[in-house]
Amino acid sequence: MSQHYLPPGSVKDGRFLLSGDAAEHISRVLRARPGDTIRVFDGVGGRSLAELEEVSRSSVAGRVTGPLPWSPPAFRTVVCHAVTARAALEETLRRATEAGAAEFRPFVSERSQPGRIRAALPAVGAGSSATGRIDEEWEKRRGRYVGIILSAAEQCERGDLPLLRPPAGFRELLDMPGRKLIGAPSPSAKPLTELAAGLAAGAEVMVFIGPEGGFSPAELELAERKGAEFFTLGPTVLRAENAAAAAAAVLACAGESLKKE
Repeated sequence: MSQHYLPPGSVKDGRFLLSGDAAEHISRVLRARPGDTIRVFDGVGGRSLAELEEVSRSSVAGRVTGPLPWSPPAFRTVVCHAVTARAALEETLRRATEAGAAEFRPFVSERSQPGRIRAALPAVGAGSSATGRIDEEWEKRRGRYVGIILSAAEQCERGDLPLLRPPAGFRELLDMPGRKLIGAPSPSAKPLTELAAGLAAGAEVMVFIGPEGGFSPAELELAERKGAEFFTLGPTVLRAENAAAAAAAVLACAGESLKKE
């Protein structure tokens, strides 16, 4: 049974109308018919069963028949990921959404690929600051990125949609309040499972994933000075998109036991 997005406020008197790509997908790809049941969600935590009443390529009408449970992860995971090549960036959004990330905060680092997303922010090493305007190319692609997140949320049947922030500088994110975990080799690095065991329900964690070439020595030194903690995800080296998803999944899984207490 497929799940589809109904924006908040689109259900009136228990009924809804879908159009555009959503209607075409339901009618042509899924080949749904009146009387079929689908799952719907509003992106802010609400999930429901719905029965289709009218189906065409241009529109799909139906009615909500009952609520569905949705329990978000016990920890609010903010995935802070370095700007990477376009394909890797898109996979980061897709896979980490499915793994339970609550928010995405891309950042420009010394080893980012700024030609891919020409952020009007400087690479952040020791002593530089993250100032500047939002990159025009990021804004041009933002609709696609939001669509990837939405599609992933539908596929994994979560009830909410992760937030997507514009690119910032590495130092700027390190200066934000909250606990910060850096995925990088370090003598002080601990398994993420060990760090997760000490978190309380409702905790927000900023998880930093570096670019293809990893964090620079200056960035690691800066992170340590700012009080960040270092973590590992095992003995192998993961691609950036896999590391982001793995970190979000580890934290989501670790928090499940807290829901039962």
